Amino acid sequence: MSSINQATPGAQSRAAVHSASERVTGPEFFQRMAADPAMHRLPPVILPFLREYLASEKAVGWGDQWVVNSNFPPIPSPAWNRFVDRLGHPGEYRDRLFSITWAVTNRCSFHCWHCYNADRTQTDCSLDSLKRVAGELTAAGVIMLHLTGGEPLLRPDLESIAGFFGSGVCVSVGTTGLGLTPERARSLAAAGVFSVGISLDSDLAAEQDAKRGYPGAFKIALEAIANARQAGLYCYVVTVASRELLADGRFERFLKFVEQAGAFEVHLLEPCPTGRLQGRQDVILEEPFTRKILEWQSLAARDVALPILSTYARLESPDSFGCGAGTTHLYVDGGGEVCPCQLVPYSFGNLLQESLPVILERLHRHVPQPRLTCLGRDLRGLLPAGQKPPAPPHLAEKIFTDKVAPGGEMPRFFRVLESRDRP
Repeated sequence: MSSINQATPGAQSRAAVHSASERVTGPEFFQRMAADPAMHRLPPVILPFLREYLASEKAVGWGDQWVVNSNFPPIPSPAWNRFVDRLGHPGEYRDRLFSITWAVTNRCSFHCWHCYNADRTQTDCSLDSLKRVAGELTAAGVIMLHLTGGEPLLRPDLESIAGFFGSGVCVSVGTTGLGLTPERARSLAAAGVFSVGISLDSDLAAEQDAKRGYPGAFKIALEAIANARQAGLYCYVVTVASRELLADGRFERFLKFVEQAGAFEVHLLEPCPTGRLQGRQDVILEEPFTRKILEWQSLAARDVALPILSTYARLESPDSFGCGAGTTHLYVDGGGEVCPCQLVPYSFGNLLQESLPVILERLHRHVPQPRLTCLGRDLRGLLPAGQKPPAPPHLAEKIFTDKVAPGGEMPRFFRVLESRDRP
C-alpha cells in the first residue's frame, strides 16, 4: 500500500486484511496524499495547513483505503472526493453541513454515567419519516453521518436507514456493542456502513460495567470489537475521559489495552454538564487535563504501535477547525429535534413538523459561522431547572439571543480557506 490512489474496497476485501493493517505517521501520510490526483484540486493555500495538522495525526491502512481518524472520510472514497471538492469552495464549505450525528432512537438498555441523551422522548420515528429526513440531510450536503442513539441496534431497520445514503456519505454507527453479533455486523457492512464506534471507558471490567450502567458491558464491548473487525468494519472505541483515566500510567495502559482488543482508534471525549450530567460543573476537566490530552495525542501520533487517538481538544481548537456546532455540524435526536450539537440541548425545530432549510435558517440567525470556542461549554448551566431536554425553539432562541454573540473571528482553518491568513 505505497500510495492512496487505489480503488475503493468493499467490506469483504477490508475483512481479508483486517489482521495486517499498515500504519504511518502523519508527515509520511501527507507525502503519500500528495500523489493523490484529488489533492491537485485543492487550493494551494490549504496544503501547508494540512501538513501542519497531520503532524499530530497518523493514518491506518484499511483494505485499500487509509483512515486518519473517525472524524474524516476514508481515503480514497467518494466521500473523500466530495470533501476535497468542497475545500475548493470556501463559502460552500463554511455554509454546508459536513457532519451529522443522528440518533435514530433515544431508547437504550444501558445507563451510562455521562449520557447526553438522557430524558428525551422514548418514541421512535417511523421508517417512512426517517427516509424523508435522510433525503433532507443528503440535500444539506452531509459527508460524515454518525448513526447513534440511544442504542441504534435496537432498531431492526437500521440497515435500511443506512441504505438511504449513497456512497458519497461515510456512514458510521455508534453503539454500546449490545446486539452487535457477527451476523448483525456483516449486515451493517453489507448495508454500506463503513465504521463502528463502540463505547469503552476502562480496561477494567468492573469499572466499565459501573460507568456504562449495565452488567457485562465490558464483555459486550470486547466481543463487539471482534465482531466488527471480522465483518470488515473499521472499528474504534468511544471513550469519555475522566481525571482518573488520564492519571499518569493509566491512560497509556488503556491505549495498549485497546490496541490488544483490536480497535484502531480511541475517540476521546471530554465530559460535558448536559443530559445525565446536567448541572454537574465538577465534571469539566481543567486546563491541565486538556493539555495532557493534547500531549497524548502527539505521543500516540508518533508511536505506530498505539491506536489512533482522536480528540476534539485538537480538532476543535481555534488553531484548527474550531467548533462547527450548528454550522458544519448538526445533531438530530430520536424524536426529530434538531440541535446544534449533541452537547447543546436546545432545539431549533423538529423535522417531523418543519423542513430542514426552515430550521437551519432559524438556527443560522444565531450561529452563522464556526466558532473559536465550544458552544456546549459556553452554554453550560443555562438550561432552566426542571426543563426536559431539549429546550423548545422559543426558549432556545431567547437564550441564544442573550448569550451567543454571532459573528466574530473564525477558526484558523476557515481563515486559511478564505486566504485571510497564511500558515
